[in-house]
Amino acid sequence: MLSNYLNPFIVVEWLGVVFTLFYNLFLIRENIWCWLFGILCSVCGMVVFYHTQLYGQMFLYMFYTAMGFYGLWYWKQAEKKHIHIVNWSFNRQVIVFFVGVIITTISYYLFTVIKSGVSLFDISLSIFSFIATYKETRKVLSGWLYWVVLNLLSAVLYFNSNLMGYFLLSVVYSLLSIYGFMAWRKIYLVTRNENKRI
Repeated sequence: MLSNYLNPFIVVEWLGVVFTLFYNLFLIRENIWCWLFGILCSVCGMVVFYHTQLYGQMFLYMFYTAMGFYGLWYWKQAEKKHIHIVNWSFNRQVIVFFVGVIITTISYYLFTVIKSGVSLFDISLSIFSFIATYKETRKVLSGWLYWVVLNLLSAVLYFNSNLMGYFLLSVVYSLLSIYGFMAWRKIYLVTRNENKRI
């Protein structure tokens, strides 16, 4: 029993859980340090998902790592320009959603040609997580709403794959995403009202 807890992949999984929690706490506070923890948890995720052969999730975490560096760069620029939370128009949100559906469909087809047994569920989570992550790097408020749904769905995937650390994290992350949305919305409304007065 003890040997299961000493398994290096279990250790990496739980390190990823800890780093992800720190990432979310700093992200909710709109603190640039979130991206350092985001990069660390993403590297842990790549290792775990390669080991469990969830390749859609592995590629997703490779993307997260790259976006961690991009987010760090963009938020530094945003600090200099005093850019805070933004919100996209309804039309832009709808277009982005349907682009996500189209990319998911094409990706699923390509993956089934390359490798059989690829899950549409896994691919869908990955594509829409790309979109949600991009929104986070650009400080787009609605990114949090994507994460509420995506993390509940991810919890199902991780539970079925016996990744209990990531399962628990996904449930907690969904709750944090609701709180994050409310916290960012408050910042958004305050800064929008301040800008109107200028």
